[in-house]
Amino acid sequence: MRLLSFPLIIVIAFVASPAFGDVVELYWDDGIPYVPHFHNQEGDGWGVRFEPTGPGLILQAKIYVGNPPPEDPPVFQGCNISLYYDDGGFPTDEPFWGPVFFETEAGWNYFTISTYCNGNNFYVAWIQVGYGPDCDAVYADTYDDNHRSLRYLNGIWDYYDFGGDLLIRCFYDYPPPAVQPISLGKVKALFN
Repeated sequence: MRLLSFPLIIVIAFVASPAFGDVVELYWDDGIPYVPHFHNQEGDGWGVRFEPTGPGLILQAKIYVGNPPPEDPPVFQGCNISLYYDDGGFPTDEPFWGPVFFETEAGWNYFTISTYCNGNNFYVAWIQVGYGPDCDAVYADTYDDNHRSLRYLNGIWDYYDFGGDLLIRCFYDYPPPAVQPISLGKVKALFN
């Protein structure tokens, strides 16, 4: 009697990243701080809309902060950061993350968020702590903003109309491509 043997093939797939893959910095500004902006009232703020191409993790917000009054040494008030989904060109009434208080300093500030986004457009919002002019300020560049930068004043979101884009950015982590399951039938077909 003759025995037939078939080779045993084991397929192992390795994924380069254990969770997510491509981290990108989302922004509209040119990175050059031109003019600081603050409100006269605590609780008002600034926001920028981001338009991811799919679901992922919002890892960090990155915001350029200054302190307009000439103090030595400068005294920073901190800020509250919130995330909102888009509702027809403006943020929703309630944030899907935050508000969370963060300490601030002069220059680029990084705020750890690490929350899931379903892939819809969203806003990173800076909510002011303290009263102007003795408060932290968010900077803008000199270019037109194309209605992606907004201001929050007396409980109402409106387009930022002072020229330039606000220097509010975020780091977004897109998932790696999904590994497609393969059936044993497809593997056998390779050898027929």
